[in-house]
Amino acid sequence: MKKISNTRPIMIVAIMMLIACGIAIGVVKSAKAKLIVALVIFALFIIFAILRLALKIKIFALFAAVALFVSLPFFNLYFRNLKSEDFQSFNNTEISINGKIFETRLYSENSFYVVLDNVTAFGEAETKKLNGKITFYVSAKNLDLSEFKIGSVIEAKGKFKFYSISSSDGGESARYLSKNIVASGYVNFYDINFTGTFNPSLRDIIREAVHNKLNTFGGRFSDIGYGMLFGDSYEVESEILGTFRTTGIAHILAVSGLHISVIVLVINFILNKLKAPKLLQIILLSVLLGFYCYVCDFSISVLRASLLAVFLLSVRMLGRCYDRLTALSFIALLILIFNPLQLFSISFVLSFSAVLSIILISVPLLRFFNKFLNKKLASTLAIITSVQIGVLVSTIFYFGRFSVLSLLTNFVSIPIASIAFVYLIFATLFSFVMPFIAPALELFSIIISVVVKFNFWIAGLGLVIDFAQLKWIAIVTAIAVMYIFSDYVFIKKEKKAIICAIMILTCSFCSVMFLI
Repeated sequence: MKKISNTRPIMIVAIMMLIACGIAIGVVKSAKAKLIVALVIFALFIIFAILRLALKIKIFALFAAVALFVSLPFFNLYFRNLKSEDFQSFNNTEISINGKIFETRLYSENSFYVVLDNVTAFGEAETKKLNGKITFYVSAKNLDLSEFKIGSVIEAKGKFKFYSISSSDGGESARYLSKNIVASGYVNFYDINFTGTFNPSLRDIIREAVHNKLNTFGGRFSDIGYGMLFGDSYEVESEILGTFRTTGIAHILAVSGLHISVIVLVINFILNKLKAPKLLQIILLSVLLGFYCYVCDFSISVLRASLLAVFLLSVRMLGRCYDRLTALSFIALLILIFNPLQLFSISFVLSFSAVLSIILISVPLLRFFNKFLNKKLASTLAIITSVQIGVLVSTIFYFGRFSVLSLLTNFVSIPIASIAFVYLIFATLFSFVMPFIAPALELFSIIISVVVKFNFWIAGLGLVIDFAQLKWIAIVTAIAVMYIFSDYVFIKKEKKAIICAIMILTCSFCSVMFLI
């Protein structure tokens, strides 16, 4: 029998984990939990029985896989839900909180954004230590913002919305809890008192030092520079951030494969010049990337990119063939085991859909572009196009719009942003070693201003398509279509086109029915 698809066992397990996570979250919210769990286990049993026939997996290994990968998200979310429900007595009631300032940002001219960690909540009848962060906004008009230093301990009084997995708020609670934020609210400036200082962590010291250096010497777009270094876009002007999202280049503000690849190339270049052994190179690179993940607060995009880089270098050192689809599936599996709520994280969906798109369709696109362009230009265009296709549906789902010229904006913006990022890394590092060159940081703003002006011009053309709302089925369909068109499926192009056309028409019909 002819083999139709070149699948990966790890990929199949990762897909099962995605399904289990989604259903587990639904079970927590549903009153018919027992029925849903029974249907899930039965459905997974059928799926694994089919895999047993196709892949000859031994029966005991089959049941072990079912038991493990179905139970893990259920157990994880069960205990997470217990913790979130434990704080619901504070929900939308007047309470006092005490905690350490973890992050502060000027959100707009009239409001200031504060993130507190190590928080204790004081209600009328009880006091509880919160296992997570609290965020709140406060009026910036009457505040001395210089007092809001990272590490300061404050007391604040107000009403806060406490998030719960079982809440029926369209996934909002799940998205906040995936970032370990348990509550958010608004606090009046006169209800804030500074009670002391906390010993700042190494992460706090580094980020605060870089933040101050860029604010002093970085020029007009120092906020973009800070965002590119740490994946933190809170300080970026809302108008610029909105424009970047519309034109499809907001990913330059999230530490991703672009940033990690630059860092890896620089570190490898230095270590190769020093003639360091391969094993030492991987160890040093792993430690440095791990430290960078820590400084970036282990955001999903930087974690995914760092793990992929270490995975690639380790496999090459062992002389094995590097399979990108297996590596990506394994990393997704690890992340979801520890935190199933990442399924609702914008960063998780955008990050993995972009890389998955590169893996699946960059090679077919490269073959197509090679017919008309030289190899270097064709390769660049294939990567940019595959990324755009990968994030397109996710972007529409989350932000409701995209620019028709997003491919053009990426093709122009990414090379310039890459040059600006490389310069920013070296200029920032050397500015601490040799403070007299700190004014050279302003050159970053000059370079990145080209990207900003170009994207404002593109957004001003008005070639933007607005969407009301799409279901998750759109994302699933897009990934399935990419997989069918990839080299992992061994059927004729004509059949691929027919199958994909049917899937797209079905998805469109379901979306229209949903909107009606």
